[in-house]
Amino acid sequence: MQAVAKAIARQSFAVTIGTGSGKSLCFFIPIIDAAIRGRAAGEERRTRAIVIYPMNALANSQREELIKFLDQSGLPENLRRTFARHRRDPRSTSGRV
Repeated sequence: MQAVAKAIARQSFAVTIGTGSGKSLCFFIPIIDAAIRGRAAGEERRTRAIVIYPMNALANSQREELIKFLDQSGLPENLRRTFARHRRDPRSTSGRV
């Protein structure tokens, strides 16, 4: 919870702990919070964050965790997530998945 509080206050922090311990929530919660607050305030949709992963497996895993987290949030449909996974398509210079 200290990391989330620091992130919301826009302070720098580092989190080190084992795999599967919830480190990603430390940075996802403030991102999600800002997006929900913006949408609730009627702000125009825009990119709020870009998260870069070194491996497709990690990106896929994190996407599934985000979906699960937000689906269990109880948010009304109009405040629900909008996010996408982008990757470089080896057959072209860019791609979207």
